[in-house]
Amino acid sequence: AAHAPTVRFDASLKLPPSAARALRHWTPVHVHIGAADAMGRVSVLQGTGIEPGASAHAQIVLDQPVGALRGDRFILRDQSAQQTLAGGAVLDPFAPARKVRTPARLAVLAALERSATSDALQQLLNDAPAGVDLSWFARSFNLRTEAAESLYREIPMVVVSVAVAGRFGFAPLRWETMQQEVLAALAAEHARAPEVLGLEGRRLRRLATPDLPWEVFTALIDQLLAGQRVARHGPWLHLPTHRITLTGAEDKLWRAVAPLLRATPFQPPWVRDIAQTLTAPEPQVRSLLQRVTMLGDTYEVMRDRFFTREAIAELARIV
Repeated sequence: AAHAPTVRFDASLKLPPSAARALRHWTPVHVHIGAADAMGRVSVLQGTGIEPGASAHAQIVLDQPVGALRGDRFILRDQSAQQTLAGGAVLDPFAPARKVRTPARLAVLAALERSATSDALQQLLNDAPAGVDLSWFARSFNLRTEAAESLYREIPMVVVSVAVAGRFGFAPLRWETMQQEVLAALAAEHARAPEVLGLEGRRLRRLATPDLPWEVFTALIDQLLAGQRVARHGPWLHLPTHRITLTGAEDKLWRAVAPLLRATPFQPPWVRDIAQTLTAPEPQVRSLLQRVTMLGDTYEVMRDRFFTREAIAELARIV
């Protein structure tokens, strides 16, 4: 875990008042950090340059990996290594390549500038839109496991553990806010399309909490399900108060269609075959099965081929 080379890091830069000119975006530089001298470029995160005597956030993009941790000091020299251009301190040694100039990202950098580790973590918990990756935090701040765990116990937070992505921390208020965003997204969808039962999980995530990793989002949904603030029917998530039902005619037709699907669960008849068997209009059978799929009782595995929920569950068990 200690071996964590990086080829890009976010930093706070300061130009000396005596600098001959502003440091422009994407200027090629020599980066002197620790014992390393690496070529790289400066990506200015606000505006197009940094004026003499000014400080600003920037991302340093390197041609080769170096070792860097939060708080490490470094010097930038020009391409010919003849002139010192700026000095800086590493803020995020494992910086992202995308969305680096958004207000949310700049808020993260502002939190990383806090001098006390506990203050930095507290502000990150409040501001980070996708929570704080606790492994990233400990590695960035060069914290031993015992020190990191002690810090996490001191600060009130909701800790979400996911198998692939690791552990994420959230301020309790932030965690509740995200739950409210999910509930609001479902309420808006029910108002927009009352004839539809709800939303599939990945679409709900895109609407409510797009910055949240999928694994963390599922943990959020699991908690809402456990608290009966959200209900699940098949693939659909919905508010417990929202219901859709079949009309009398639809229910009568479904009672005729269902036995045909269950008779050969792994090779169900096509819509056209069902329509011929029941002497019912093919569009009517198709519309019914699409509506039953919204209820979660069938799955349209391919166009006009509907499997019952029980058949899908059994296939999953076999696999």
